[in-house]
Amino acid sequence: MDRTKKYLMLARVLDWIGNIWLILACLFILIGYIAIVVTQGWGRLWDTISLYNFWNFVAVVGTLLPGILLKIVAKGTKDKYSVSDKQI
Repeated sequence: MDRTKKYLMLARVLDWIGNIWLILACLFILIGYIAIVVTQGWGRLWDTISLYNFWNFVAVVGTLLPGILLKIVAKGTKDKYSVSDKQI
């Protein structure tokens, strides 16, 4: 297996891991919001997801960022090592 195929396989694996991370992170965030509604009510949920709640923003971005970065790296690797008709 040559180097290009290995990098393309790595890109595919990173893309899958990124997808799985994003799905699980979204479920984690959604379950957290549902738990807030069940235990503390809608008002507390609106306070939590308010645009002025900086720490919630940091937590959500911190949860989603690894998956997003994996997808960016996978796309960059795929674009760099894929052979198109223009290169031949």
